[in-house]
Amino acid sequence: MTPSRSSRRSPVAHARPGRFVFAALLLTLVLAVMLGANALLTGRYHRSVAEGVLHDYAGFAATELEARVQGGLAQRLFPLLSVLEARGAATSGVSLPSPSDLGASVDSAVWRSLRDNMTIFRLAPDGSLETRGSPLDNAARSRMTDSLPRHARAVLSRTAYLGMFWLGGPAQEKVAAFNAGGAAGETVYGFVVPAAAVRLLLDPALHRAPLLPPSLTGGTRLDSAVTYRIVAPSGSTLVESAPAPRSYFVASRVLPPMWGGLRVEVALRPSLASRLVIGGLPRSRLPVVGALLAVTTVLVLTAAVQLRRERELARLREEFVAGASHELRTPLAQIRLFTETLRLGRVRTEGERHRSLEIIDQEARRLSHLVENLLYVSRSGRGTLTVSPQARDVAGTLRDAVEAFGPIAAAGRAAIVVDAPARLDGWVDADAFRQIVLNLLDNAIKYGPPGQTVTVRLAGQDGLLRLTVDDQGPGVPRAERLRIFERFVRLERDREANTAGTGLGLALVLELAGLHGGRAWAEDAPGGGARIAAEWPQSRGA
Repeated sequence: MTPSRSSRRSPVAHARPGRFVFAALLLTLVLAVMLGANALLTGRYHRSVAEGVLHDYAGFAATELEARVQGGLAQRLFPLLSVLEARGAATSGVSLPSPSDLGASVDSAVWRSLRDNMTIFRLAPDGSLETRGSPLDNAARSRMTDSLPRHARAVLSRTAYLGMFWLGGPAQEKVAAFNAGGAAGETVYGFVVPAAAVRLLLDPALHRAPLLPPSLTGGTRLDSAVTYRIVAPSGSTLVESAPAPRSYFVASRVLPPMWGGLRVEVALRPSLASRLVIGGLPRSRLPVVGALLAVTTVLVLTAAVQLRRERELARLREEFVAGASHELRTPLAQIRLFTETLRLGRVRTEGERHRSLEIIDQEARRLSHLVENLLYVSRSGRGTLTVSPQARDVAGTLRDAVEAFGPIAAAGRAAIVVDAPARLDGWVDADAFRQIVLNLLDNAIKYGPPGQTVTVRLAGQDGLLRLTVDDQGPGVPRAERLRIFERFVRLERDREANTAGTGLGLALVLELAGLHGGRAWAEDAPGGGARIAAEWPQSRGA
């Protein structure tokens, strides 16, 4: 009969949903990757904007600090230089005032505290250097005579009204504050103090108000919002508010040349980011996005594996239905044929009548065995499959099961040999044990050659009952010995040979043995062929 159009399209119809679901899963993964990438890019953009704002605030604070340093130094240095000029420090031949007189003239506690470490100097155009007060070492004097005139001309020519010149020394760094005057305006005069004096000079200017507006910081103190350093040209720190925190938001400014290369640095505390930027500094979304992508990938892969397993299970079920239909159809056809022969009185002899009844009986037994397997599978699928072991003669139960299987074995022209003691007591569920024996015998008859001898052995050893069934068939490949105990699984060679079977028998053997607290496995029979074995505790407390 020619197959219908719908039947010819059925394989494609089965394949299309699977392909569609797989394509949907891939699309889901692609969309998840795109959304994750977009979230990362957006997060990085927001973070870069926030970091730019914080860098701008740090730059604003550095500019404010620069202005305060310049203003504070000018406010403290200019009056003293003006007094020096009034005392004739720029005029050759006029005695230089002493540091004590100079400090008293400006009426400043800071200058009075520095008078013992102050040096008044006058550097004539011819290079001669006059000093009064604390003596200068040779290195400082040499540096002043060599470099100070050139530096003074460069600075004062830019409309600067004073200048600073840094003297690096092996013992202590010093700074000279200077101006120029005299008839030709080339006489450089001023005073030299230790570089540490800068802290005293700048202290009022640095602490009069926060570097950032109170509207931003909530009135946070200077050293709580930012940390700062004032650095000499040599790199040594002159003034430091506190140890600088680990911060990416650092700004520095180099003061104009009149201050001799003085530099200020400001570091914005990371804890201040939540006040300066709404919501604070955005955190990296990489961990969250990475975790979400990982979960999505796992879910997609799990769904793909589940889909593949579902398709495999569907294929196995189709094979099971085909196998079960074949196994049901053959005995039913035999039963109907011989029943009709008997009903119509077509038997000619008593022997033919007896043979017909035997065939009906063996086929009915085969149907009963198949139906019992299906019932066990149904109960197992619902989770209601249980066993109730009781003490009994296991050897006697084995012989009864083998005898019941005799007609089916005879149909396959197989002989069954039982190797068991006359009596062997143990704890078993009689129905479950019988089903194990019947399934093992049925498996041996199906996959062994006609005319074979099937050997059944039962023994008790080390507190275990062991049942083995040996056939003389081709055996089970080592790589397939675990798979044959899975439901609906049959070897490829058996499917190609159209050997009848449902793939349930050995799966039930394994499950029933497990319910008894035991196990089942396959191995090579000593005389060739396959051996299927099952064992479980012999007593209830074992």
